[in-house]
Amino acid sequence: DGAVMGPVDDSLHPTAAQLTANAAVWDKLTKINTFYAEEFAYLLKRLKETPVAGGGTLLDQALIVWGTGNDNGNSNDDFDMPFILAVGVAGRLNSGTVVDYPRSVNFGGAQYTNPTGLRYHAELLLTIAKILNIPLTAIGPAQYDSAPLDQLIVG
Repeated sequence: DGAVMGPVDDSLHPTAAQLTANAAVWDKLTKINTFYAEEFAYLLKRLKETPVAGGGTLLDQALIVWGTGNDNGNSNDDFDMPFILAVGVAGRLNSGTVVDYPRSVNFGGAQYTNPTGLRYHAELLLTIAKILNIPLTAIGPAQYDSAPLDQLIVG
């Protein structure tokens, strides 16, 4: 790993993996994540500034996803994985919607909790497929992709 990531001479993964061992790493991780957020904002700005034939902008036609494969680099867990969907997609996604589902602990394939309303990352991917009119009904093991997140879809 070890690539230079914007403002620091370290990459995200080894930096995040040091969090519990070294509280000073938070500053470095904050700088890395701020760099990513600024790059994401710049991309959205440029898409919004780029007109397309027939009116509107490139952002109006786009679906940009920014997220992570886990929420805690130290333990590589997948409890509360944050995702941002920047939209246009021709009005097919409800904008300004925050989706927050109950936590679950899945370690080594063993499910330690199963709160009511538990949802999985694969369901976000199914939602994206549905918004983009891709006929996809499953991603990965069946227990992780029960349905799209319909509250994100217009109509």
